[in-house]
Amino acid sequence: MESSKDVPRFVDSSKEDLDSFVAAAVPENTKVATSFWVGVFHQFCKQFGIVVDLNTCTAEEFCDVLCRFYRGLRTKNQTFYKKSSYLAARAAIGRHVTVDLKRPFNVFQTTALQQANRVLNAVLVENKARGEEGTVHKDAVEGEDAAKLEAYFDDTLESGDAVKLCQYSWYNITTHFALRAAEVQLQLKKHDLSFDVDEEGQPFVALKRDFLSKNAKGGLKGREFVCDGRMYGEKKIAALRLLVSKLHPDIDRVFQRAIIRKHSEDKAVWFMKSCLGHNVLRDMMPRISEAAGLSRRYTNHCLRATVVTRLKSAGYEDRQICRVTGHKNVQSLTNYDKTSAKDRREISKALDGGSESSTSTTDSSATVASDVASPPFGGQLSHLITAKNSVLSNVVINIGEPLAKRSCKQE
Repeated sequence: MESSKDVPRFVDSSKEDLDSFVAAAVPENTKVATSFWVGVFHQFCKQFGIVVDLNTCTAEEFCDVLCRFYRGLRTKNQTFYKKSSYLAARAAIGRHVTVDLKRPFNVFQTTALQQANRVLNAVLVENKARGEEGTVHKDAVEGEDAAKLEAYFDDTLESGDAVKLCQYSWYNITTHFALRAAEVQLQLKKHDLSFDVDEEGQPFVALKRDFLSKNAKGGLKGREFVCDGRMYGEKKIAALRLLVSKLHPDIDRVFQRAIIRKHSEDKAVWFMKSCLGHNVLRDMMPRISEAAGLSRRYTNHCLRATVVTRLKSAGYEDRQICRVTGHKNVQSLTNYDKTSAKDRREISKALDGGSESSTSTTDSSATVASDVASPPFGGQLSHLITAKNSVLSNVVINIGEPLAKRSCKQE
């Protein structure tokens, strides 16, 4: 038997091995984005007969082509890209030149390339003035749509519907554990879920490990993020247990293709020996929106906005919300800090002087109505009220009474 002393302690690697090792650490989405935008860049150069060898060109030559590229970039339909796409193009081309080609250029910092950044800034300013610049942040699922969604999932445990069971579990996992990206959800395995009980005896579900994501890439510059979220709720936990128990035993992934039929409880397997793909997971919330009859086709990212909106409304601090959403800093949450539809209606009424919701009067009586809760005390409030065609004086309002019963009559 070979002793441990005879086993080499260290491992050596060839240059080819190291290149492959480094390439494997790059997220697949990053590789796809880089390939796409570099391809667009070459198409632009081909259309205008621009000859530039990124392997040998100078920074000044590269800058000249970049300026023309930013100014002339269009979609296949001859429309302007959104701001996020322009920034993605710059990052992808810069990554290709710096990382893939190992050139000493930095599209963000190299002095010789700053004119290209000024041109890009001018393009974005012009697009904004044209009304085509804005990055549209997703709406949260609120109000009537939230009620419809709850109604849609109401019979999840009893329906024997594997598709709905998968959707409901996906929805809860996505909102509670910040696993919004499809490439992250593809990694989730059965044994990553921990069914546990807290110190008060309340059952909950948590994740056993961290996941690489856009905001938690690991590495030298990437920060570590461990989601400390927990999912409570009897129905949510029961649904997730049912899902895990009905998954195909030969596949370790949580999200699998459902067998489309009504299943009985005693049937052992409700899912195929096949995982849901990236495209299906990416479109999960749009599919749920259509199935539940929601007012719009929400995206997966809308759930991120929903989480932030609900936690902010519940009074949680930004740093606590970041622990759930995985944002790098609290400033990022401002992108989701939008006024709700209900508040927008109330603001509009307030700007109109409350004419649509405040007071209705007649010559003989005036009924006082308000959406504001009663003060936490009893008593009487005397006030002089002037109504149309009449003056009411010596009015007494009993604040302790229900709003519906409050009225003031002319003496």
